[in-house]
Amino acid sequence: MLKPTPMLKFRIIAPSEYEDRVVEALVRVGMVHLTRSEGLERGIPKELLLVAERKVELAKIDVDKITSLIGKLCGEAVEYAERSEKLRSEIHKLERLVDSLRILAKLGLRTDSFGHHGFIFVTAGFIKKEYEAAMRDVLYDLKVAFNVVPLNTTHSLVIVSGLIRQEAEVEDALAKLAFEKLKFPPDLDPDPLKAFTTLNYELQRLREELAEIASELITHLREAEEREKTERIALFDKFLRLYERYRDIALRIADLLSQEGLEPPEELQKALERYIIAEKIEIQDLMDLINEYEEAVSDIEARIEKVTSTLRTLGNVKERLGSVESEVAKEVESHIITVREELLGLTKEISSAMATLAKYEPYIRAMRYAKDSISRLRIFRKHYVSIVSGWIPVEYSKTLETTVKELVPRVIELKMVSPSHEEKVPVLVKSKGIVKYFLTLTLSRDIPSYWEINPMPFFTVLFLVMYGMMFGDIGLGPTLIALGLLAYKANRPFLGISANGLKTLGVLMVFGGISSTFFGFLYGVFFLQSIFKPILLSPLHDLYGIMKVALMFGIAQLILSMLLNIVNGIIEKDPYEIFLSGRGLVGLTYYIAGIYIAMVLASSGFNWSLLLKNPNHIATFTALGCMGAVALGPIFNYFTKGESISSCMIDGFTELLEMLIAYPANSLSYIRLAAFAIAHEAFGLLAESLASSIGLIPSLILANLLVLVIEGFAVGIQALRLVYYEFSTKFLRGGGTIYKPMMREVLGGT
Repeated sequence: MLKPTPMLKFRIIAPSEYEDRVVEALVRVGMVHLTRSEGLERGIPKELLLVAERKVELAKIDVDKITSLIGKLCGEAVEYAERSEKLRSEIHKLERLVDSLRILAKLGLRTDSFGHHGFIFVTAGFIKKEYEAAMRDVLYDLKVAFNVVPLNTTHSLVIVSGLIRQEAEVEDALAKLAFEKLKFPPDLDPDPLKAFTTLNYELQRLREELAEIASELITHLREAEEREKTERIALFDKFLRLYERYRDIALRIADLLSQEGLEPPEELQKALERYIIAEKIEIQDLMDLINEYEEAVSDIEARIEKVTSTLRTLGNVKERLGSVESEVAKEVESHIITVREELLGLTKEISSAMATLAKYEPYIRAMRYAKDSISRLRIFRKHYVSIVSGWIPVEYSKTLETTVKELVPRVIELKMVSPSHEEKVPVLVKSKGIVKYFLTLTLSRDIPSYWEINPMPFFTVLFLVMYGMMFGDIGLGPTLIALGLLAYKANRPFLGISANGLKTLGVLMVFGGISSTFFGFLYGVFFLQSIFKPILLSPLHDLYGIMKVALMFGIAQLILSMLLNIVNGIIEKDPYEIFLSGRGLVGLTYYIAGIYIAMVLASSGFNWSLLLKNPNHIATFTALGCMGAVALGPIFNYFTKGESISSCMIDGFTELLEMLIAYPANSLSYIRLAAFAIAHEAFGLLAESLASSIGLIPSLILANLLVLVIEGFAVGIQALRLVYYEFSTKFLRGGGTIYKPMMREVLGGT
């Protein structure tokens, strides 16, 4: 009960054609908590996503890889692949020109250096590395001058010069070696540095255009996925609305048959009670089914309305005629028989429709629920896999594994791992029977996280004990129990409180009444009157005694809260929270030392000099040392979590200030336990003072009613306040997620 049910995180990957089988397996297991799908983001390669979001410098874009990814992801939208492939070719061509200009600048050549110069020709171009050796042999044979400069991993830049009469022969020879002649745009500045700037700008523009194509493709894929999901969900919702319409008709028919003294057919009863074998249905078949039954439902509703109206009218006429035998009575009876036959025909028709719809309803409801948790990933242009992930209690993990392998023909991955401390794990707190009503006390404060102790037992016990301490009464306690039982059994809303809320309130009143009765015996109070010598004390007659009890109870409660925080720190493996925080071991030591110091001062009339005398100086220096440790403790996070020194110092100062102010205030806050206990008994004095005016019995009744109505609720609020703020703030992290098993979400199971 103190620790949440151990969980495993699971992930199932299967071909999308088996998606329905995966959902069926999850429904059969039932005890799975699905997490919301990450959608398309999971299926988009990180490199493409970064480029599309402009998180990669344009110059560092891997053009070939991005183009390849676009081609793989585009599917039937081939225009994205065609555009990116065309850009890739242009970018590579431009990159070679830019690299060439860089080389020309080093060689001191201009772009207009190529062409004819008197009897000499100069040309340049690109050749692949694998043809470079053959090219050298050819150019040596032709006796022309040439220079080869490596350009990149695949090409080299070749500059050739020779006599004009050799130009044609050189060009023919190079053409056979896939030589690509260097051609600059006609309006390009001949200065290679200026030309480099111009072409580099154009290259950046083309890369930006490629990034834009990646962005457009991702937007297209997102819209397509969202459109497909929306269409599926709309279809599922349409079926479920249609099913509910037929179910309403079936319930009306069953009610009408009962009024007419007829038994609803077994097929209809099974469909209404869901005693039917569930089946799956293909999307196209589902669309056809919806169209077929949607066309008929309006007609069936009109016919059932007509039958209901006719039977009501004929029944009224028959009632007026009474037992008188006449032709009119016989005619009415004949009409009733005819309408009943029509009703039976409608019953047969609706029974058949309900039997058909009911067998698909669980599957459709499960698919509707799971749709938000299933994401699809394209692995090839036309092939998808479905991914579903979530949480499952360890005790059901083997069942999930067996069921998935049994129902899904091909499972690409079925993985179950223990959660990490960074993950938000859903919390399943097993609370059966009467205990579940006390869960409201905890959830009203916050949902505890998976990585901490379940505070429900502590909240419940402390709330009830404090309620009894403030409302101790042998007479009003049983009265509260009786009212609580009435509220629990009411089963209907009251004063805006739901039936379930009234049950919870009833349980709290019953147990609060038990605690009140117990403390009533300790106080000797019966309906506000002292009737025997108290076993413990009388709050009204021993003010210091009840305040001492309240303070000691508060101190014990705060110490417990810090011990729970240390335990939570151990669970979270957080050394700072265990040892150095104001709620950890250092804070606990400071608080205990502070209590000792407060007792010394209180007993000595606040003689501060005693704090430095033996053995009191041990507590004094311990408290001072703890204050220093709390102030400097956050520096630990500088070394372990990389937080800044300034942030750590501010945290330390805040923690110290809170410890110095909050702990005394929290402790004194428990004085209210004594105050309400005293006030409760003081109402008896009010009754006695009113007795001279209205009589003893009426005054006691009036005082007890006021106490029951006003103080009864006020005490509950004060007990909750002490639990929620003084107690829980020392250890409760909160921020958890409620575990929602698929069985309950889809089928309404428990």
